[in-house]
Parts: sequence; C-alpha cells; structure tokens
Amino acid sequence: METLKTVPSIKATIIGQVALLIWALSASGAVFLKNLPSFQVLLGIFLGGFIASSVINTVNNNWGKLFNGPKYLVLAGIFGIIPNDIFYIFAFKYAPAIQVDLIVCTWPILVTILAAIFLREEIGLVHIFASLIAFCACCIVLIGSNMKIDQFQSEYIFGYVCAFMSALLWSIYIVISKKYAKPSPELFALYCLVGLVFSSTMHFAFETTVIPSMWEMVVLLVMGITTHSLAYYAWDFAIKKGHFKLLSIMPYGNTILSVLALAVFGLAELSENILIATLMVFIAGLLTTFHGSKKKRLSLSSQEL
Repeated sequence: METLKTVPSIKATIIGQVALLIWALSASGAVFLKNLPSFQVLLGIFLGGFIASSVINTVNNNWGKLFNGPKYLVLAGIFGIIPNDIFYIFAFKYAPAIQVDLIVCTWPILVTILAAIFLREEIGLVHIFASLIAFCACCIVLIGSNMKIDQFQSEYIFGYVCAFMSALLWSIYIVISKKYAKPSPELFALYCLVGLVFSSTMHFAFETTVIPSMWEMVVLLVMGITTHSLAYYAWDFAIKKGHFKLLSIMPYGNTILSVLALAVFGLAELSENILIATLMVFIAGLLTTFHGSKKKRLSLSSQEL
C-alpha cells in the first residue's frame, strides 16, 4: 500500500502539460510587449497574476494556508520565480526572440542534473544523451551549424545571459519545490504581490511610463492570468503529484510550438540553423519521453502483479 502512494498521477502529468503549452506561447507575448518598458510589463503581468491568484485563494479559502508550509518554499518562490520572470522579459528585449526561446527551453537539462544531485533522482544514459543533444542545439543557435565562434553576436550577450539565468532560476525553484510534496498553490498570490511591489518600485523610479495600445493591454492581462497564475497552479500540482522526470523533459516538445508561434505571428524569422536546432531539441525530448513512458509502464505492471 505504501508503494502505491508514490505512483505518479497521469492526471497530474497531463495538467502539467497544459501549463507547459501556456508557457510555450508566452514567448510570443513577451516579444509583442518588448516596446514597453520592461518593469512596466512586469508590473502589468504581476498585477494580473495577483488578481487571478487572489480570486482562486478566496474561492478555495486558501488564505489561511499561506504560511503553513516551510519557510524555504516561500523564499524559493520569491527569489526564484520573481527574478526568473525579470530575466525572462529582459532576455527578449535584448536578444533575438528565437535564440532566447531555445536557451530558456533548456531548463529541463538543469532540472535533470540538479534533481539527480540534490533529490537523488535516477538519471540514465538516455537523459545524458538527450541533454548533450539539446546543448549542441544551443551552440548551433548561438554560433551557427559550422560551429565557428566568430559568428557569435556579442551585442546580444546580455540577452543570452538573462535567458540562461531565467532557465537556471526556474530549475532551482522546481527542484526546491519538489522536496515539499504537498501542493502549495496559495503561495503564488504572495509571489505575484512581491513581484508587483518590486516591479512598481523599479518602474516608477527608473522608467518612463508608456501608454500601451489596446492589444498590448489585452496581452498583458492574458499573460498575467495564464502564465503567472493558472499555469503556476497547474505546474505546482503536476511536479508534486505527476511523473517528475517526464515533466522535466516534456518542454522539449513545446519548443517547436513556441518557435512556430513566433514565426506565425511574425515576431521572428526562421533560418536553417534555427530549424536544425529546434528539431534537435525536439528529438532530445522525444527520446527521453519514450524512455520515461516505458519505465512508467514497467513500474505500474510490477505493482499490479
């Protein structure tokens, strides 16, 4: 009976995929808003996220649970999620969209490595192989398929660093959050509130307010409600109740959707290197996903026996 409690939930894994699909479209939103001041964008997103999260907490009567969990979880969200969002918005402002998107999409590599080190998650050769494929894809994006270092565009280095920091901080949050098995979605209202206060302070102190267009207002509202509220709730539940290793690899499949969305909306141009790199990242995820699904089926079969 004790073993059955640890069986990953298929429902939770599917819910996690829904969150990933929402985030796959967030790159298009970030690029669409890049003409607005960065902290003004963050202000709008955190405001939308805080309102949506507050409604959910009120409906579910979750406000009383706000500080029931461990303090490290609160700190992980404040110093993980909020800086991650800041680096994410800045990355798309200071570097080409598709390159940034592909760098950010390598966060599952970091999750797999950090989980193996700190959570003692099993890691197989297929995960290492998939990670190497994704790393090579990033190299192709940054310096070209012929791997000539002189093709690296140094004027975008700040954006690339921001993209990597976004991936790193998000990975650290996931690993820390995974240690606390009980879902704690009520905390996202707190994270959004702290992010809202910080972004407002930075915006009014260092930026000039720009009146957004109607469509920019709509995108800000939608991103706040979905990417910074509903998706976080879904993902928090998924990584604690679903198939953790499978969820850490699934985003590779979302890379194609994210890149295609940027191209379809006219927010980025596709090139041969981008197509090759996107395909490599997708293959990396596909390999490990099949491996994870097989392991899961074997595990369930043995328990049924």
